[in-house]
Amino acid sequence: MRPSSHAERVFVSIAKNRHLNAFALCALRKATELLGYATGLRLAELRDSGEPLQICFSRVEENALHARLYREAADILAERWQKLPERRRPHYTPEQRYRILRLQDLLVLSNRETARLFSVSANTIARWHEETLT
Repeated sequence: MRPSSHAERVFVSIAKNRHLNAFALCALRKATELLGYATGLRLAELRDSGEPLQICFSRVEENALHARLYREAADILAERWQKLPERRRPHYTPEQRYRILRLQDLLVLSNRETARLFSVSANTIARWHEETLT
């Protein structure tokens, strides 16, 4: 999977280029950290404003931010699992399979998208669907 944001692309290009100074990498990480602080401060200001609409907006933005960060974490974990051959990956328990299918339904994901997210094949997801029907 390729990096999605501009900061990630810059970070990856700096990390890959061994001739660049570690100072540049440190500066990029610090800038990203400061941007995170600025975002958090702005959300706190909206939440503490006392205006009902701004409070609701801050909650929506905070939830959207958390969703993006959890999705990024899931993508990183999925990429790591992809390095293992399919036959060597641990199997999901029946309870986990049910939870995966529930998430698929709630997020309206295709079998292929669900398979990618949970590091299984699309045929496995289809088989799980069939097993729940019998």
